[in-house]
Amino acid sequence: LAIGIAGADRYTTSQAVALAFFPAAAGVAVASGMTFPDALAAGPLAGRQSEPMLLVPSSGALPSTIHAYLSTHAADIGSVEVFGGTAAVSDTVVNEVAASLHS
Repeated sequence: LAIGIAGADRYTTSQAVALAFFPAAAGVAVASGMTFPDALAAGPLAGRQSEPMLLVPSSGALPSTIHAYLSTHAADIGSVEVFGGTAAVSDTVVNEVAASLHS
């Protein structure tokens, strides 16, 4: 049996996958949703650690769906791994991820 999981955009889709498969993850992986190599390479590691791969923009505001997942699951999430470095995910976005876990 296969089910389709989709969102309005890649960020919402990553949140929908996280909700479907990782309802109480102890950590999350974060990578740019603007390019695929970092998320593609890190996805198997995140899955092996039973963590969702959340896509975020390289810069700018954190999508509301990603903020909602992080803030709703903040009590469970003890670690965040960011893949791709600051060229792929800016310090501002990383700071927004951290703030979402403390809101």
